[in-house]
Amino acid sequence: MPLPPTPMVLEALRETVGPPFAVGVVVLVAARWIFGKKSIPFAAFVGFAAAFAVGNLTSQFNSDWWPSTARASWLPWLAIAGAVAGLVARRWAIAGAVLWAAVGAIAVTRILAKDYYASPEWAVPAFVLLPGAVGFGLMKLDAKRPSFAVPFLMGCALMSAGAVAIHAHSKSLLDAATLGGMCLFGFAVVAAFGGLETGSVLPGTAILLTGTAFASFHETFAEIPTAAFVLPAAAPLLSLIGHVPAVDRLCPKRRLAIVLLPALVAMAVGVALAMRAAPLNFDDPI
Repeated sequence: MPLPPTPMVLEALRETVGPPFAVGVVVLVAARWIFGKKSIPFAAFVGFAAAFAVGNLTSQFNSDWWPSTARASWLPWLAIAGAVAGLVARRWAIAGAVLWAAVGAIAVTRILAKDYYASPEWAVPAFVLLPGAVGFGLMKLDAKRPSFAVPFLMGCALMSAGAVAIHAHSKSLLDAATLGGMCLFGFAVVAAFGGLETGSVLPGTAILLTGTAFASFHETFAEIPTAAFVLPAAAPLLSLIGHVPAVDRLCPKRRLAIVLLPALVAMAVGVALAMRAAPLNFDDPI
């Protein structure tokens, strides 16, 4: 597998990788230190939104800031709106559900290709139900046992979806997924030292994840198997086994392995399928 040239790696670290990661770490550390643990769910939302703002400044992902006709330009806004719904749902379940439904309706019109409204029949239901199950299911899992595990898992899912997207020749979708994924990795680092509840943003990250997968599947001109797009988006569902009482009662190491490993393997398989089907040539423009 050819490695990207060093200047490309340094550019990514400077523009799309480092800034959102740093924002995620700094916001959570500052909130924990100044306001205490109770502030973390709201601070996670602030950090998530700030990570996109700072990342957009450094990477010029969307120089106009406001969404355009491009699907990728809508993803950060929809992710932030989904995170608002998750934050609201923590206290007012019905209000959060209504807000989530509104965000989902907008996402369908802005991300999903119109061709998919009628065929295949599963496209719209999957696009609506998958992020809801992943986002709210993992949010409850994180609330039950706050740790680094859930933000780390979703960060891996976003980076896997972004890796498939770049093999599908969509750098803009890779950038969108990276901004969100690296912020979650920042959350995971801080949560590893304090068991902090960062799950309020997970419904938003689930929209970003599903949107990246669907948009890259529609826009690609590479011969990448459908499973490569599906696996990173659906893999977090495997971690919902953590809600099973028998799993929840296991010792922390076994529970962590059962929650994380199957999902991580599924993501790796998806990326491997994309790499095999459409190897990258870094001498060609993407």
